[in-house]
Amino acid sequence: MSAAGKAVAALAARMEVADAHLYVEATPLLADVWTGIPVVAAALSERFLARMPERVSFFRDDTLIGHADIAELLARRTGALLAPEIMGRTRPFAPLDLYRCSGPALGFYPSVKPVPGMFDREVSVVHDLSTLVTPEFHAARNIRFHLETLHAEVASNDLTLCVSDATLEDVAHYLGPPRSRLAAMPNAVEWSPDLALRFEAEFGGKPAEPFVLVLGTREPRKNHALIFALIEARPELLDAYRFVFAGPPGWLEDRLALPEPVRRGFERGRILHTGFLDEFAKYALLRRARFSVYASLYEGFGLPVLESLSLGTPCLSSLSSSLPEVGRDAALHFDPLSVEDLSDRIAAVAALDASGRRALSRRCIEAAAHFSWDASFAILCGHLARLV
Repeated sequence: MSAAGKAVAALAARMEVADAHLYVEATPLLADVWTGIPVVAAALSERFLARMPERVSFFRDDTLIGHADIAELLARRTGALLAPEIMGRTRPFAPLDLYRCSGPALGFYPSVKPVPGMFDREVSVVHDLSTLVTPEFHAARNIRFHLETLHAEVASNDLTLCVSDATLEDVAHYLGPPRSRLAAMPNAVEWSPDLALRFEAEFGGKPAEPFVLVLGTREPRKNHALIFALIEARPELLDAYRFVFAGPPGWLEDRLALPEPVRRGFERGRILHTGFLDEFAKYALLRRARFSVYASLYEGFGLPVLESLSLGTPCLSSLSSSLPEVGRDAALHFDPLSVEDLSDRIAAVAALDASGRRALSRRCIEAAAHFSWDASFAILCGHLARLV
């Protein structure tokens, strides 16, 4: 039996003996666009639903959401259009639901816990503290929200899970909970096998124009300004590569001034903004890119780095916060404040011959293999079992 299987079996056995029940907060699954937190919530919810359905319920606010509805959300990978329909036919929470078992009711929040104290034992996941650590990159309303809620959330948790060791250290430093109530549970990447089949059918053997992929929401913390400064300093890069920025628009984006070479690059079609990508489009771009660049100034984890590595695509990643944990020895790390350092990493990748590119690609895949949702789910189940 796998480690995840053993952890699930141990948790199920403990819950059976204690007559306990687990409630999983499902708000992230109702989001229109699944990036980041909804993807994490989906990976964990899918495993709970498949492996211990009799001891798990899903909820939002004071409303239960049925297993069939959760399964439909997971299949569609979006809450768009479906969310109002689901919330219209669910039944309300009641004490009979919460206390139908004689043992403890456990609440698991894959993201924000809006109301502390609903359950006998509570666990939530902190994805980053960017609003507290880098407030200059956030709108005032987001900063206020986190200042008002995050301290209470962590203080009321029986356990706070952090998506990286770096985030755990941030939570310990800024919010001050006992370290005995903190644990790391890293994110992971899980591509559907159907994506590879579709990719081979549509692109197998077809050459791609050289391009650089920049994944991430378009907002200042992602540090696209460094890439624009690089293009301003080395405009000839646009002759060698097209730069593709893939991700939804974010906040404070209007603060980002475009240097003249960058503006001309957009006009010539050498720089593109794609907007939000579905899973296949993201997969295909990552597979076909010469390399990806992730210049973020602060992250809680850094899924775009892991997504790139998992497909064997070299990733140039900033040496900041959690990103060295994710990139390990496979990513080419650079100072996120140095145009020269980023330029040197691009030159290093460009100088690789075919053998060097294959070796780097293998190293990327090996580094990404250290992360898996089954392993993270086993960590989660182990901690929940100790709380029963």
